[in-house]
Amino acid sequence: MRPTSVILCVLATLSLAACTSDLTEIVIVVDTDYAIDAQLDHVTLTVDGLGEPRVVAVALKDHPMPITLGVVHDGGALGPLTIAATGRLGDDVRVSAKRTEIYFKRGRTMMLRLDLVRACDRQCLTGTQTCRFGECGSSVLGEDDLVPWSRPGRLDAGIDDHDASVLDGGGGSGGSAGSGGNAGNDPDASIDADVEADAMTDAAATDANAVDAAPEDAATDAAMPTGVDCSASACPADGPRGAVSFGFSPSNFDPEDISTQPSQLPTVVIDCGEVVYDTKAKAATSWCPGQPLPVPVEIDNPVAPKPMALAFRYLHITPGSTLRLVGEQPAVLVVFGDAWIDGAIDASARGAVPGAGGNMLCGAAEMGSDGASATMGLNGGRGGGGGGFGTSGGTGGIASTSGTATPAGAVSAEIDLTPLRGGCAGGRGGSGFANSVRASGGAGGGAVQLAVAGALHVRGRISAAGGGGRKASPPNTGSSDGSNGGGGGGSGGAILIEAAVLSFAAEAWLAANGGGGGAGLAASVSVDSSKPGDEGHGDDVPAAGGQGGSITPGLIPAGGSGGAGAAGPISASNGANAPSGLAGRGGGGGGGGGAGRIIVNRAAACALPASFSPAPSISALSGACP
Repeated sequence: MRPTSVILCVLATLSLAACTSDLTEIVIVVDTDYAIDAQLDHVTLTVDGLGEPRVVAVALKDHPMPITLGVVHDGGALGPLTIAATGRLGDDVRVSAKRTEIYFKRGRTMMLRLDLVRACDRQCLTGTQTCRFGECGSSVLGEDDLVPWSRPGRLDAGIDDHDASVLDGGGGSGGSAGSGGNAGNDPDASIDADVEADAMTDAAATDANAVDAAPEDAATDAAMPTGVDCSASACPADGPRGAVSFGFSPSNFDPEDISTQPSQLPTVVIDCGEVVYDTKAKAATSWCPGQPLPVPVEIDNPVAPKPMALAFRYLHITPGSTLRLVGEQPAVLVVFGDAWIDGAIDASARGAVPGAGGNMLCGAAEMGSDGASATMGLNGGRGGGGGGFGTSGGTGGIASTSGTATPAGAVSAEIDLTPLRGGCAGGRGGSGFANSVRASGGAGGGAVQLAVAGALHVRGRISAAGGGGRKASPPNTGSSDGSNGGGGGGSGGAILIEAAVLSFAAEAWLAANGGGGGAGLAASVSVDSSKPGDEGHGDDVPAAGGQGGSITPGLIPAGGSGGAGAAGPISASNGANAPSGLAGRGGGGGGGGGAGRIIVNRAAACALPASFSPAPSISALSGACP
């Protein structure tokens, strides 16, 4: 069997998708959340399994991240290969990521991402273990590690003709890094200006059958998409605005809306517990010390409130940490590189306080109706209806005397989350006495869009749950008449996921559940024993409605209990009617909140073993899951 023969192309940026078209190749993409120069100053890429290992060293002070290396099959067996990326500070090895048992897929361009993350600092550097999802794991190639390269066209990075260099990996003996065929047969032309020449070694000799991947004037011409003129280095260092990082058209915004160059955007690691970002204030109310803030950009949208884009180059939320999103405007997290969600993103409501963008753009039909108040002192108030969005809410319970159930919020006609919007509030509980305070409905869950130009890895949770309806307040002190209804639960909000490559772990959860309805209460209570509805959960367990309040603890409740919120396949339940025939004439319970919406748009291959509540709508921006 002929030994495997390859060509290595050092590509200046992620935008140059391949050495040429119609090749059998693997594009290696390396990124990091280390501080360049201070924590990491060079990266070594090694391709083994071809006889002597091929090694390329990249000085990070001269080369912008991410690093991209094209490995082109040029004959022989399709594998196996071992590919590794090692990050160093001087001679100190800080981190390594590798994959073994790699095989080319004939006639296809595949992508292998190797991320050098601080969570693996000085760990899993030897043996069969490697850094995977921020911890030590097996180096054997997983089914979601090697995915199709799906970026359309060939995007030029504004580089010189010979800048996409070639290390000819033929199968003979002897030879050196510069001996392979190249533009004008100039040995120096085979060395990328961003790569240290003395560290680049090609242990195998020039193969007479090897094909030069970068002939004179071919690298730029093959890389240039229609309608983009990058001749004479006319394009900026990061390539055509918007085209370099996003190989698909994300919903609700244009990447060109982000005026900051991708390489100048912050790399953010959230590793300090819960941090809070307010989209209206364009500021964090709490943030991890030493970490930069994302770049806020208000998206030009004709529908108010306008979404707020928070732009990152790289985002990593570590286990045990949470990015909480609040404020009137929906949040769009725009990541021009890769994102790792090992902790949580939370745009959920909390009680009557909505998540980011919650309670906005809700029509009257989607909001839970307010419970009717008593017309006479001895009549109780009705529970508020649960908010609707992806599914309808539950109706509010009636008082112990008479009446009809309070209408719930209906299903929204907007199904694709364009414009981006959150969930809707539950209705207020009715008053059983003229001066009683009405119980507030739970707020709608917020809206969060995660648009990732590279790979999105999710092992944690992304939530946009509705808030629990508030419990009925006791009547005025000394009053012996009137009973108040509980507030309806808020509906779940919206989660919109779009990425070039998706990788969801089995333990990941995405949830936009409804909140539970609040309990009604009877008059003349000696102790207030009613309960608010639970906040929407981050799994598929329905949020419980609040238990109805008793006249005296331990006795039969005289107020109606709240309905449970929608979760998983379970619809929101109605608020309970207050028991009849008891002194005090109890108020009705609030209806449970309906579910929100989850949409997953993937541009390339995906692994989606995660759990969802409610079930997501999954569609392809381009390509298909293998």
